[in-house]
Amino acid sequence: MSNPVTIAPSPSYGGVETPPLKYVLVTGANAGLGFETCAQLAKIPGIAKVILGCRTKAKAEDALQKLVQQTGVPATVFDVLAVDTSSNKSCRDAVAELAWPIQGLVCNAGGIGTTPQAETDSGALCLFAQNIVGHAVLIETLMDQGKLAPGGRVILSVSEQARGIPELGMKPPPILPTTADHLAGLINGTEIKDWNNEAYGSAKAIGALYIGCLARKYSGYYFLSVSPGGTSGTSIFSFLGPCGSCLMCCLKATGQMHDVGTGAQRYIAPLCSKTYPSGQFIASAKGQTGAVANQATLWDVFSTEDAQDSAYEALHRHHHTSASGQRFDQADPSKSHTFDPIGSDDAAFKVQEIRAERTAGTKLQWLISWEGFDESANSWESIENLVGCEQLLSAFRKTRHVTATEDSEKAKKMKTTKAKKTSLIACHNVCDMLYLQKCFLLSAQDMMICVAVDGKH
Repeated sequence: MSNPVTIAPSPSYGGVETPPLKYVLVTGANAGLGFETCAQLAKIPGIAKVILGCRTKAKAEDALQKLVQQTGVPATVFDVLAVDTSSNKSCRDAVAELAWPIQGLVCNAGGIGTTPQAETDSGALCLFAQNIVGHAVLIETLMDQGKLAPGGRVILSVSEQARGIPELGMKPPPILPTTADHLAGLINGTEIKDWNNEAYGSAKAIGALYIGCLARKYSGYYFLSVSPGGTSGTSIFSFLGPCGSCLMCCLKATGQMHDVGTGAQRYIAPLCSKTYPSGQFIASAKGQTGAVANQATLWDVFSTEDAQDSAYEALHRHHHTSASGQRFDQADPSKSHTFDPIGSDDAAFKVQEIRAERTAGTKLQWLISWEGFDESANSWESIENLVGCEQLLSAFRKTRHVTATEDSEKAKKMKTTKAKKTSLIACHNVCDMLYLQKCFLLSAQDMMICVAVDGKH
């Protein structure tokens, strides 16, 4: 294990004095980099509590016992928290369970996982959910609920794969064009052509861009994307079985991998001192080991504000699920960023409320229709399709993994399904539809959307 870092005098970020690190939460704390980070943090003078964030409390409690044995630090220095970053609901619940505000957050959980292509409650594929979507929900919920102290420091674990690793024959991930639609398509898998070579790097690149956006939006906190580098002793290749162990040995032999203590140090150094400006993406200057550098000097997309904003929007399309896990994609635009739809009861907007907000000075026509539905029914079966003009609704289908054939089949089923009141929305043109997609994509349980263009459906 590397020598622990000592805390430097409290720096100032964005004019807000950064508090000394007292309470620090680490996700993915039960193994590998997360475990080692907790071990090193526990030995830093001034840190009163290291909170072990794991998928289950049982895993966290097991890790706590191992940390006490390994470090000799009293058990009272550690606490446990159940947080599964592949589930937005779990992340919200974890924030609710936190007993005190934290000054530091290390978003370490992620990796490949055993079911990386499974769809989660947010519509994101599991790999993207556990690496970036869940952490985005966690970070913003902590801020919204006042559980990330003013001046608090957030480290998001990323990877050199986010900009490509020529030394290993890895190309940059396909994040161009950096539009919100394209990045959202990567998150839900519809824009990924080569899973093995594109998915992981794309997730880490989107995460780095998102952190850059947060740094501009919330100058009272400190945000940094940090790659721990190629690190042995982690479980990132565990899904490969014996082949994963062989791969690690090869990477270490070629200088593309260092020990887990060095990887953890990359998190801890900027967490404990003002090492880099907020919002940067810090990783190896070359390969996966050795000296680090701001990755925007290698690929300027990471310092491009439009790209950062697109990543923020793309993640927010998968941020918002109701408390039950039913997805809805966007917040009320009239309330802008001050409205927090995560877990909010009024987030599934009512059609009547939207009509009241969008009738004056708009080209959109909102048409209410109850035809073909049983108004006495309280709810309908889960219908996640949107029917209408093929070329216009392709983007909607992509976000929900719905094909034209599935649309047709589900539309037929809807005619015989008892359902509550449903609305039809007609748009005059493509621009109106895109605005609708951006601002008012509602819960499928509250409405279905049809788009009419030049009288054609």
